[in-house]
Amino acid sequence: MITDSNILKRRHAFMRALRALFDDQDFTEVETPYLLQANTPDPHIDPIFASTHFPLAQSWQLHTSPEIWLKKALNLGMAKIYEIARVFRDDPPGRFHSKEFTMIEWYRTQADLIDMLDDCRKIFDLAHQEAQDFKPLVFKEYSTQDLFAEHAHIDLQAVLNEVKSGNHLKLNQILKDRGDLLPDHSTLNDAFFLVMIKYIEPRLPPEQATVISRWPVQLAALAAPCADNDLFCDRFEIYYQGLEIANAYQECLDAKVLEERFLQENDQRKSMQKPVFAIDYAFLNALAGQPKTAGIALGIDRLLMAAWQKSCLQDLIFGSKSAKKI
Repeated sequence: MITDSNILKRRHAFMRALRALFDDQDFTEVETPYLLQANTPDPHIDPIFASTHFPLAQSWQLHTSPEIWLKKALNLGMAKIYEIARVFRDDPPGRFHSKEFTMIEWYRTQADLIDMLDDCRKIFDLAHQEAQDFKPLVFKEYSTQDLFAEHAHIDLQAVLNEVKSGNHLKLNQILKDRGDLLPDHSTLNDAFFLVMIKYIEPRLPPEQATVISRWPVQLAALAAPCADNDLFCDRFEIYYQGLEIANAYQECLDAKVLEERFLQENDQRKSMQKPVFAIDYAFLNALAGQPKTAGIALGIDRLLMAAWQKSCLQDLIFGSKSAKKI
């Protein structure tokens, strides 16, 4: 059993090696604001509000990701940047969730997602080296289309063609017809993640890193559509030991596309009775002329939890365990 002091020492060694990995490749470490007037309006990620002196829509929020300000830094002519940041999300606490955690986010211009995956392989190796049981980790890539077909027996591309034609609840109907329970007013996103959680994630081999690529464009967030099929977006996530560890985009640089997505996401938030957020037009304007870019966010605590075989996220975050009554 690793003692708390040993965890702190191992985290220090890992973080030092992590910074060296990026510094040796001429990345620039950037520090961005933790307080924002508006995060991106992802309907499934809720910020922690830091001020209530004004109406909620105008309140300051702790950031849920350094993404927006890092992309503004790219507009200054930066080519390779990273940030190791504490981020804050209003998630219910649990084994795999914490309202405050550590993330590394990095961007490469003139790069593709394969470059980000190569970075991840090296970072995963560093985590295992600190666990003192280093062995090369196997990475295997699957598309969402392949996983839906294999584990849920659903032709995802056919579903998305129906959605494109106006049948937005095709996947929901397939699931309801087979007896899966979906709440009233559930969306395509709700149905997609039910399939992920019930049929796919439990079947991912825990001993390998599973790279899930080519997500439905409705879940693109800030990712670009796939060049060969606009039903999907150029995005991957990495799962390891049952945990989602990293999320990568080939960045969408079309301000009009992102504005439309943000407006749609605000509509979703409103329908879920959640606060809607102002759109950061300074960010959208900063995309003009930006070169091809790939970016990724990786949860450091979750990676160490998986690599060091800890039972819950709180074992890796100093001060996160509740104090016990004496």
